[in-house]
Amino acid sequence: MTHPVFSYMLGQHKADMMRLYAETYPEKGSKKAELCADLIDAPTIVGIGGYVGGRLAGFILAQQVCPSSDIIELVVSPPVRRIGIATGLLNQLVALSRRHNISELFLEVAEDNQAAQALYQKRGFQNVGKRAGYYQHEDHSVDAIIMQKRF
Repeated sequence: MTHPVFSYMLGQHKADMMRLYAETYPEKGSKKAELCADLIDAPTIVGIGGYVGGRLAGFILAQQVCPSSDIIELVVSPPVRRIGIATGLLNQLVALSRRHNISELFLEVAEDNQAAQALYQKRGFQNVGKRAGYYQHEDHSVDAIIMQKRF
């Protein structure tokens, strides 16, 4: 398998973002994919894509307002998970954040998403809070764990 290549994302990448989001989260529908992709046009949003074989395989979106940044979305295509795309996206975001004088990153992750929590903890994020019932599913809600990384 090819190693991922990372680059900044711009508005021209919307179609690829929508495709990847819809493939990864079909239950969320195309409208959610479109809303996610539209964020790339906002002036405070930065996007970084991870490509495998020239195809978008993952992306991260963050809102950067000095001195902090909030990770809005981190998406990696299921068939290419566990090859370093999420770690690479996080590393690229930290490097970019430092260049923009950002000193901390925040994110929310579902309490039942143990794999994501383990990834974030391994990358230096710490639990700093909780939002009760933050994620709404068809028949239940799940708390969000708020995580922070300072640098």
